[in-house]
Amino acid sequence: MKPLILAWGILTHNPGRLLAAICALLFSILLMLIQLGFYNTVFDSATEFYRQLKADVYVIRKDKDTIIQSAAFERTRAHQALAVPGVATASPLTIRREALKNLEDGYFRPIRVITIRPEDRIFRSPALNEETQKLLQSGTALIDTRSRKYFGPLEPGPAQLERWAFEIVGTFELGTAFDADGNLLMSESTYAQAIGKPIGRIEMVVLTLEPGAQVAEVVGALRAALPDDVLVFDREAMIAHELRYWSRTTPIAPVFGVGLLLGFLVGIVICYQILYTDVCDHWTEFAILRAMGYGDGFLKLVVLSEALLLPLLAALPAVFLGFAVYEFMEGVTGLMLRLTLERALLVIGLSVMMCIVASLFALRRVVQVDPAELF
Repeated sequence: MKPLILAWGILTHNPGRLLAAICALLFSILLMLIQLGFYNTVFDSATEFYRQLKADVYVIRKDKDTIIQSAAFERTRAHQALAVPGVATASPLTIRREALKNLEDGYFRPIRVITIRPEDRIFRSPALNEETQKLLQSGTALIDTRSRKYFGPLEPGPAQLERWAFEIVGTFELGTAFDADGNLLMSESTYAQAIGKPIGRIEMVVLTLEPGAQVAEVVGALRAALPDDVLVFDREAMIAHELRYWSRTTPIAPVFGVGLLLGFLVGIVICYQILYTDVCDHWTEFAILRAMGYGDGFLKLVVLSEALLLPLLAALPAVFLGFAVYEFMEGVTGLMLRLTLERALLVIGLSVMMCIVASLFALRRVVQVDPAELF
């Protein structure tokens, strides 16, 4: 008699109890999926802007830790960078927080305003680059359709920053972050009109390199040519710099990490209760097996087999439900919730692990079976 077959028979002997067990484990796995989703969205949302830019190298001020932090430097750094051999284009950006008025309720709420030179076509998406050409017209902007709904209709129409009125002429998709509830794209000239003065200092320079140029060599040349008030990063280093800020200096990621651990511990308790109850309810059957000569090893394998079958039965519906929850929460919050195959497999692996850990506690009960209790 194989332990796996016997374990399956024990689990399916009472379909109602099996369904209740699957639902309980599904809750625990879904809890881990949600916590893992928010944990990862901290980093995905923080770096999505960099991923959308068609950039090989970034220049930022040396004390700038995160994209929304105000840390401006002289525009001349863009011209100096463009003079370095291997640099093809140098596009200045400003990233500021301004107050956007909801024209329906009259409230002003902070929004991230990103100013660009539309003619530079700095985005990876050709469609978005075409959309930004609308910004060549003065007094226009694009709004992120994944911004929070309290900004009002996220569609073309009149809009207002502080006391300055402008026109939203198109949309794009970027997504919110934990430090930004929405995004506007403007041209430098339009933003200068909004603040009433030319943009003298910038937040970032986005560089593209000439064909054949080696990124590491150009980065080294830029660091040598530019003053020490700026930092120069290639694409991956820029993303790592942003991630370092969120992982080391903010409590957001650890909070969701604790939530993931809590889901894991809750799953252990639930699975232990299921396995312990099954052992107690089938005490007579285990005693008969012992009387027939089956030893502790076989009985332990039966319980371990149950521990492997339970998460496999609950994990698949939990992942599908997780997809639905991610879609719903992404629509509500605008955050980037991505349930990738790797992350789904990680949660399934954690669910298997938590059931195995729970089975180790339940094994103490099954080895106490005594055939004499049959009489």
